[in-house]
Amino acid sequence: MEKKDERDAKNERPRVSEQTTRPGRASGYEYADALSRVMHEKGGEGPAHAPPPPGGRPPRGGFYLALGFLAFLAISGWNLYAYYGPVEPPAPETQRRAAQILLFSAVDAIETHRGQRGSLPSHLSLLSLPSGNYEYVRADTGYTIYVTMPDVIVSYRSGDDVQQLLEQAGVR
Repeated sequence: MEKKDERDAKNERPRVSEQTTRPGRASGYEYADALSRVMHEKGGEGPAHAPPPPGGRPPRGGFYLALGFLAFLAISGWNLYAYYGPVEPPAPETQRRAAQILLFSAVDAIETHRGQRGSLPSHLSLLSLPSGNYEYVRADTGYTIYVTMPDVIVSYRSGDDVQQLLEQAGVR
């Protein structure tokens, strides 16, 4: 008891070997004191300053991380392909109808331009057309316009019947 009274007078913490609180278990500061004592006795060497393991080469963590990332990409790509599958173009009849509707909108825009300005447009970029693959050929007396889809090409020559184009497209 005499040692304990002396420590209390000096405000010292108890050593690990002289635990006063929980027998058999060291508190955090007691463990830190013991660890620092051991480190000091060994001359500063400890787990933080341990030499590299024998065998020469450090662990290859970066290599395995990259390998795991590549495996993740491969599996993700496989799953996306399995879920969505290959993209197939629409049936030719559906393509034909879509091309005829685009063709009609182009013919309508050309004829509107001709009615407002009295002349045919020099190129289709002057018109506001829905996106599509158009080819416009201007001649002295008229024009020909082509709309191309993956499996279908439809065309219109000025002077052809517009009502027939609408009926083919299924609009009227």
